[in-house]
Amino acid sequence: MDTVCPQLKIRGCDDRSGISNEVIGAWRGKIEVPHVRGQFRDLVDTAFENYEFSIDNVSVSNPAVVSWGDAFAAWDYNATGEMGSIRKALFKALTFNQSLLDLGSEIFESPELSSGPFIGVHLRGERDWPAVFGNASFQVDYYVKEIERINSEGEQNISTVYFSCGDPTPIHIFRTRMVLLGYTVVDKWSLLGNRSETFERMDALNFDQKGIVEYALPCCIPSLMKITKCILSRYQTLVGAKVFIGIMLSTFSCLVAFARSLEHEEDFFEKHIFPNTTTIGPMDTHRMFPGGAEIRGDEETRLLVQSGPVVMNWFP
Repeated sequence: MDTVCPQLKIRGCDDRSGISNEVIGAWRGKIEVPHVRGQFRDLVDTAFENYEFSIDNVSVSNPAVVSWGDAFAAWDYNATGEMGSIRKALFKALTFNQSLLDLGSEIFESPELSSGPFIGVHLRGERDWPAVFGNASFQVDYYVKEIERINSEGEQNISTVYFSCGDPTPIHIFRTRMVLLGYTVVDKWSLLGNRSETFERMDALNFDQKGIVEYALPCCIPSLMKITKCILSRYQTLVGAKVFIGIMLSTFSCLVAFARSLEHEEDFFEKHIFPNTTTIGPMDTHRMFPGGAEIRGDEETRLLVQSGPVVMNWFP
């Protein structure tokens, strides 16, 4: 921002030095109706209405801070007609911390993954995951059957599976099932187990940071069919997998699916995930899958779907 807009004064998050005027706006929960185009100015105007300090008095010499809070579902790209334009542009422009991406490259370049194709799987089974969305055993049942189906129908048998989960217990459940079927299951902990320094750096990360190292470099995602050796290291494990399987009610799985299909001419979700479904609730916030839980997608990217919040209207 400093480079592109040098006339702007850029502050770090919550840097209020030299500002004494604060206006507290509304704090909204994730089930409330999301914003659409044109509402931001209304949000600011409404906040000022409750204060003696007028918006007309705001100036360079008399600045003000306007505070408000929103859940991740605050903005609806679908309602504003920005699914294929602004969202993709923002996705390519905003990159994660390079040290996290470099750590992800170290995992991706492990011999167990770089020696051949592998299947990437993301499971949500941590303590914050709502049981109604499907517990670990529920997801594992679908993933095991799908991997077996992929290898029975495909030209190439893929025996290595990279498993992503923030809780080691589901990894153990999955590995036990897959080893009996002849598969090798690896994860970020097992791949870095013999590299103590790198392992400690990874293990010291917080929950979301550990997810980033398994994710992707948004500003460099060509078609998966055109990956060359020179840019292979710029991918992280789940985006670089030959096949990815995740769960649609997880924003992380959806983000990986979005990244893998970013250069597709047609929207991946509209073409492969949403057909023959209906939406209900304010602003169509919930999608109903009439057939119950099932795995949908294309040959490279698949999601375990079931009725629930329409997270991809708001995310990423």
